[in-house]
Amino acid sequence: MNILNNDEIPVGLSMALAENLNAMEKFGRMTESEQKEFISRSRNAESKQEIRNLVSDLEKFS
Repeated sequence: MNILNNDEIPVGLSMALAENLNAMEKFGRMTESEQKEFISRSRNAESKQEIRNLVSDLEKFS
């Protein structure tokens, strides 16, 4: 299953990933379970800035 091709990613997260290509690339290399956990964390974010911070933090990991 390709998580990017179903409607599991919240719009705010997809927009934040689109603005940060390095983070999007790293998200794409995650396992499906890692992606689901990351998406779950983004759903718990209380603001756009929190989502942007999550995505920015993702960029820092290898």
